[in-house]
Amino acid sequence: MPPAELTKFYRSLQTIDVTRTRMEKLFRDGKITKNDLNSVYEALFLRAVTSFESFLEELFLAILEGRVRYKR
Repeated sequence: MPPAELTKFYRSLQTIDVTRTRMEKLFRDGKITKNDLNSVYEALFLRAVTSFESFLEELFLAILEGRVRYKR
């Protein structure tokens, strides 16, 4: 079973992907402009990077505290 930190990170990526899919549908339907879509992409990218950094920090602390262990 993956550590809770990985599960949390995976869920955040799933949420980001759902948002991306909805925004692309709105763009295809002509309800938002390309500039709007590009702004959403930028925001989602930053959210993904922030989520990844948070995952690394939480994983590092979990390893230090012995909550997560990996075989050599």
